[in-house]
Amino acid sequence: MNQSASTSNAHGKSIHLTRRVAILVTLWLALEPALFAWGPEGHRIVATIAFQLLPEAIKTQVEDILGDEDFVEVSNWADVVRLSRPQTKDWHFVDIPVTEAMYDQQRDCQTLETGDCAIAELARARAVLNDRTQPVKARHEALKFIIHFVGDIHQPLHSATNGSRENGDRGGNSVNTRLLTHTMKLHAAWDHGLIELDDRDESEYADGLIDQFVKTEEVSDTWTVVDWVNEAHGLAVGVGYKYPGFKANVIPTQKVLLGQAYVNRAKPVVDLQLARAGVRLARLLQDTLGAQ
Repeated sequence: MNQSASTSNAHGKSIHLTRRVAILVTLWLALEPALFAWGPEGHRIVATIAFQLLPEAIKTQVEDILGDEDFVEVSNWADVVRLSRPQTKDWHFVDIPVTEAMYDQQRDCQTLETGDCAIAELARARAVLNDRTQPVKARHEALKFIIHFVGDIHQPLHSATNGSRENGDRGGNSVNTRLLTHTMKLHAAWDHGLIELDDRDESEYADGLIDQFVKTEEVSDTWTVVDWVNEAHGLAVGVGYKYPGFKANVIPTQKVLLGQAYVNRAKPVVDLQLARAGVRLARLLQDTLGAQ
């Protein structure tokens, strides 16, 4: 096979994989919309920012590990595999009660049948990705989990719950709201509802966040994963759960109106967290793969 045919074949495989992932994500979203962190758009925006910021040497390693798969498109793979691997469900979030100020491992990351939490899983995935003696498939999956979970922990309602992990509102998944004119769960409003209020396409959105937050150095790529989670938790408490009638440890029985004033407070937080996630994903991958 000549080089041109080989390149064309590889491109065809990439398009096929991209379409298949998109279809699966759409079906999964229809079945379980409340379980996403950022929606597909948000994860792709995070990955787009991160990929632009990766040094060429790290970018080459990442592309070698992913093979025919695309860095941006695989950002939603971890949501898709929950259908067949339910033990990964709890890897997507860290349920810190809104009445608590900070993450506590014993309380918030206990090992259950469905896993533990995003902090523990990110540590495991990084160890696998960093270990060149691991099987190719293991490092491949670890990279895809990392791309997704860094995005997840920056969605504020993936680092908070009103009540306990067992009996709370599951990060707003049990709170019915109307975001301006659209009915959805509080969690879904942060997953995708607020993002969809922006009329830019994903590429323009990512470029705009880079101009607004990255080039102006408003976003820090330092701190630890736990620091990132605590930061997101603070935003959940200070903004996400500041809806009309909020009460600690009480799940509203009536639909909550998230009006323009709420949107004006929440949308800038969404943008900031998408930018932070992209910058920090790039730095985490650089730190993990750069020492090899």
